[in-house]
Amino acid sequence: MDNQFKKNCETLCSQIEYQFQDEELLHLALTHKSFTEFKSKSGQRNNEKLEFLGDAVLDMAISELLMDRFPELDEGGLSKFRASLVNEDGLAHIARKMDLGKCLRMGKGEDLSGGREKSSLLADALEAVFAAIYLDSRKTGGFSKVSKIIYELYSDELPDQVDSFISRDYKSELQEVVQKSLNLPANYELINQFGPDHQKEFEMLVKWKSASWAGEGVLAKSRRDRPQLRTPWSACKTNLNDGHRVHLMQEPQKVRINKLLSQAGVASRREAEKLIHAGSVILNGKTVTEPGQTMLPGTDHLTVEGRKIRFHQAPKTKVYALYKPRNCITSLNDPEGRRTVKDFFPRDAGRLFPVGRLDYDAEGLLLLTNDGMLAHRLMHPNHKVWKSYFVKVKGIVSEQILRTLRKGPKISGRKYQPLRVKSLHTVNDKMWLEVSLREGSNQQIKKMFLESGHRVLKIKRFKIGPVELGDLAPGSSRILTSEELEELSRETDG
Repeated sequence: MDNQFKKNCETLCSQIEYQFQDEELLHLALTHKSFTEFKSKSGQRNNEKLEFLGDAVLDMAISELLMDRFPELDEGGLSKFRASLVNEDGLAHIARKMDLGKCLRMGKGEDLSGGREKSSLLADALEAVFAAIYLDSRKTGGFSKVSKIIYELYSDELPDQVDSFISRDYKSELQEVVQKSLNLPANYELINQFGPDHQKEFEMLVKWKSASWAGEGVLAKSRRDRPQLRTPWSACKTNLNDGHRVHLMQEPQKVRINKLLSQAGVASRREAEKLIHAGSVILNGKTVTEPGQTMLPGTDHLTVEGRKIRFHQAPKTKVYALYKPRNCITSLNDPEGRRTVKDFFPRDAGRLFPVGRLDYDAEGLLLLTNDGMLAHRLMHPNHKVWKSYFVKVKGIVSEQILRTLRKGPKISGRKYQPLRVKSLHTVNDKMWLEVSLREGSNQQIKKMFLESGHRVLKIKRFKIGPVELGDLAPGSSRILTSEELEELSRETDG
């Protein structure tokens, strides 16, 4: 057995405070199917069967935990709550907190392709570990031992009060208000979210028929970045009629002090409780004596060991120009573990929204911003922001085809907006062209050339509105200047 693998297993056991009687069960739980050099006494070669059992063990443990912690919830509420915790993203989140990826055994190819960070692989391995603990401890407690470990891992994932998480369906209430006010069914699209967890601000798009209103409001984020709207929507009723904005407000929510200190990076929840018991935490001039005491961030004043604690404010609008390299997806995460545009930014860059997309095998200029409303305007064809590309195709495109494209290509029976296209040069049986368009629907460039009998070999975007790729190197980025932002705003407002 590899010494590093054995050492990682020991570290994991120490972390979860459980010592296996049958260590082979743990080894099996940490073995991915791509690793072919292992076979257990039972004949199993990987963790797939343990993952099947672990799924049931985890469901049971979380169900029991939620019933005990939130007795006021009905069956429907408990089911929704459990689903928000027991899913691929949620399990992968716990696994990453445990640094489970480094403990896994997998084939070299899987490892080199980023397997240790794949959400699906981490989620399966975590469930397999739970199953291994259950099987190993059946004679000495079984379910009670594994459930204790699960409770400990999930303790920080649960909200302090259920009414801030799942008690009301405020999105449905908003829908009722809109339908009652306008007598029209509406659709909703979350545009942006920012601010601290205890008082998320958001921007959303309310759509009905051909009209759209951009609005502001407040969002309390549920676990695993699955947003659920949590605000008193009655405030929007008087504002809908102005035809411009839906303005929604939320009273600030009190939050437990130990949770806020953990979110602010001052101390873990347990360390915060020790600070409170030591009399080191002062709230509005008075010593805090109870770990469960709450406060209003932004209103109340909190000091720890004489140091004033400041909580995060909403970030200012920023727009980045990134040279997206080839073989990278325009997304903030990927279940398959492929490289994403997020990998080219530091963690403290915050939440960024890609403006449109570039195909996995395409390269060039990509804008990312923390302003979701700006991202929406830039992506919408009504705002007529031109995007320009260098395109290499197989074969020589005739002038007749170019004229057809300029009038607006027709792809699979659908007519697209007119575009700008001109030939640049040819190399043997290949041709380089410059293409500018405003619609940018999924793989439009590839489809329109393929429709005319020419396969696209390479795509590089070099301009979006007034912003140019310039001399950026692949994988590098820069913040847009104030002049570029002003020009972008003029183009989207025009």
